[in-house]
Amino acid sequence: MKVIEGWEGKAMGLLQTLWERGFVDDINLPTYAVNFMQDESGILLKDTSLIYFMINCHDFQERESLLQIMGQEIGIIVDHIPKCH
Repeated sequence: MKVIEGWEGKAMGLLQTLWERGFVDDINLPTYAVNFMQDESGILLKDTSLIYFMINCHDFQERESLLQIMGQEIGIIVDHIPKCH
């Protein structure tokens, strides 16, 4: 019996997460990149960057991490940590 591995229990990528939030549309899929794309003049196009969209999501900016929550419970402040969504 051959097992076909699926997506259940796996983390979503930036593209899927942003598509579910309405930042990405199917028509412009080829224009998106993880980092910024550039036009012919070398100008960075913010509306093509998946990272730029995710950084500007309010819940992504304001959500406390598990480490910050645990720190509050024991009476310390965890000020800076990397986001790992």
